[in-house]
Amino acid sequence: MKLRTYVLTIVVTCLIFIGCKKDDFDGKLQISFAVSPSEIDIYTTDNKEIAIKSIKLNSQETTIMVNLNAGNYVIKPFKSGHLYGEKGAQVNRGKTTILQFN
Repeated sequence: MKLRTYVLTIVVTCLIFIGCKKDDFDGKLQISFAVSPSEIDIYTTDNKEIAIKSIKLNSQETTIMVNLNAGNYVIKPFKSGHLYGEKGAQVNRGKTTILQFN
């Protein structure tokens, strides 16, 4: 009986780990701009002081795709001489959130 319980526990544990992929908790954030910024900082809504991701862009990039964990984020683009402001976005698991800056 103990052996049967032990084997069943191992099988269930293996199935759980096989069924969980890292991407299961990720979503995508598509950010589009009328004028491409030089840099984008992404913050969680819990901490707007420290960026969790900073992305440098070239002048030709007007749309980017970012993989993020599901959650709420604040996006702050920067470019000398241009004021973008900041926008919030909610990223959902397995979905793409679209955010546009004009």
